[in-house]
Amino acid sequence: MTTKQEYSSDLLTEKEAGQFLRLCPRALINWRNRGIVPYIRLGTRAIRYRKSWLVAMLEKMEKGGN
Repeated sequence: MTTKQEYSSDLLTEKEAGQFLRLCPRALINWRNRGIVPYIRLGTRAIRYRKSWLVAMLEKMEKGGN
């Protein structure tokens, strides 16, 4: 069973997600706006990225998907 701490530790800020993906901030925003990268909006301004979603996205891209 996943605890609240484990669940929230999987969430990355925009800066952390960009570093993880090795993308500049503008590229990450572009990917988000184009629907390439999944994200969570917390409130009106905060954006978070689930690390497991980013890994799955990369694996899909590696296999030739989009």
